Amino acid sequence: MATRTTRTAHGAHVERPVAVTAAVMITVISALATYVFFILPGSDEIPTAAIIISIVASFVQLVGAWSLWQLRRWGAILTFVLALLSVLSSAPAFIEAPSGWIVVGAAVGIPLSIAVMVLVALRSSRRAYR
Repeated sequence: MATRTTRTAHGAHVERPVAVTAAVMITVISALATYVFFILPGSDEIPTAAIIISIVASFVQLVGAWSLWQLRRWGAILTFVLALLSVLSSAPAFIEAPSGWIVVGAAVGIPLSIAVMVLVALRSSRRAYR
């Protein structure tokens, strides 16, 4: 798989696989999109505990994405685990969602989370982690 060479703040060159860059981008967009669902119609039916857990999880996702960008092994593990938890927690949305937007979010979020898990687990990505 292709790699991109970028320069760090210290002037060092880093070989980052494109798969890692894609996983970071999907993770950041997914984490930020969480906040959009709280302003859509029907969001007033979402339990407060679920909102708080979602906010905390999206912040931790951003931390995982940053460490994944830095090619840290713990960031890859954290990102993978959070993507897996996202898939598992989104599955019930198809059964008893408070609004149609939640179903749409799950229908888009589940494949994206699976894509992140695959991208993080690729051989080229695993070789890059420190």
